[in-house]
Amino acid sequence: MICALSALVLAGCGKAPVAEAEASETVSAPVLIQDRFRVYESAQSHSVTLERLLQSLDRRDLTVFSLIDHRAGAQSIDQELPPSTLVIFGNPKGGTPLMQAEPLMGIELPMRALVYEQDGKVMLALTGTDFLEREYDLTSKESIFKRMEQTLETIANEATAP
Repeated sequence: MICALSALVLAGCGKAPVAEAEASETVSAPVLIQDRFRVYESAQSHSVTLERLLQSLDRRDLTVFSLIDHRAGAQSIDQELPPSTLVIFGNPKGGTPLMQAEPLMGIELPMRALVYEQDGKVMLALTGTDFLEREYDLTSKESIFKRMEQTLETIANEATAP
């Protein structure tokens, strides 16, 4: 389990095999929501998906800066919310060049992943890197975004696989 609360962006993301033992398992394709997010349906519970997500980030030496339990926040005001956990994570090697090119990327970074339940399903949502590249006109940093996308895709597949 990741103990450190730390840093920012990643190094690559794409549709890659989940893990050796799970390579033959089918993983659901992401659903784009207004091009801003990639959302994956998990074959696991909220807690297992979250644990797998944290393990996948740890294997890639990505720093987890914070975990935010939205359900606990709702309960603190006597309200109900299905399980919903925001994970803020990244790596300065990926994020720093983006913020050097466009300081406003600091509002998007570190990266975020949301593990949540909706309509009885567990979902994992990640920011779409195509959106960021276009929104901030950073086509000169395409190779960084491509690596981020490949890494995020792999992480999502590992977290949501059967």
